[in-house]
Amino acid sequence: MQPSTPQSVNSNSLSKVTALRQKQLFIPGVALVVLIIIVAILAWPSPGKKTNTQPDTATYANLDQASLIGKTASDHMHVQKPVELTSFSGQQGYQIVYKQFSKHNPIRAIADLEMGLVSLGPLTQQYKDNVGQNLTNSQSKLFGLQSQQFHKFVTDWLAPTYTVNFGNATSFTNQYIKTNAWQADYTAIVKAGAKQAEIYPALKGREVMLIGNSTVYYLMADAVNYNWDSNAKIWQQVFNSIQIDQP
Repeated sequence: MQPSTPQSVNSNSLSKVTALRQKQLFIPGVALVVLIIIVAILAWPSPGKKTNTQPDTATYANLDQASLIGKTASDHMHVQKPVELTSFSGQQGYQIVYKQFSKHNPIRAIADLEMGLVSLGPLTQQYKDNVGQNLTNSQSKLFGLQSQQFHKFVTDWLAPTYTVNFGNATSFTNQYIKTNAWQADYTAIVKAGAKQAEIYPALKGREVMLIGNSTVYYLMADAVNYNWDSNAKIWQQVFNSIQIDQP
């Protein structure tokens, strides 16, 4: 092999330097193009965002039965719900969830109905009376604790993105439930500055707690506020239909 001459060394070095400079210029150029594409994609309004502001009006007319069965057949809750709310998640013996999703945004729920139960063993009437007194009497020393336990079923289910405000708890009755049951209305609005706020519509709803022979039952139902108001009679039918294992 012939030794390299100064001229060949300089020529080779120049070629390498030129190639290196071209490579250095090429890499930032590619990065810039990729960055521009990413920015354009993020800035381009997606179809979902275009429809997020559209109202999800719903008119409920037909009901079907939903049931939650405890560890034994004697522990049960039955309710009639709008047929538009379909099974979403849950497990018999603990909690069942039904939802209706937006036709404009498939990840935005516009109506919910949840049923839950806690088996505690035989419950005395004194226990049931104390629950009612502590829940409805704001002067009771245990009012705050009892209210927190009552509302926990709602606050645990709704996304932490919501601020939830509850009305006063009052006694609940229907043709099947005559005693040992309480209800409270609530509203939920998305917190200021929350991410993806468009998938959390303002809600109105109601929660109910009922005590059976050995089990405490919970039910909550809510909907986009304007649908809750426009379907008030149907939602009242839902609550009128609740049945549990009360004698």
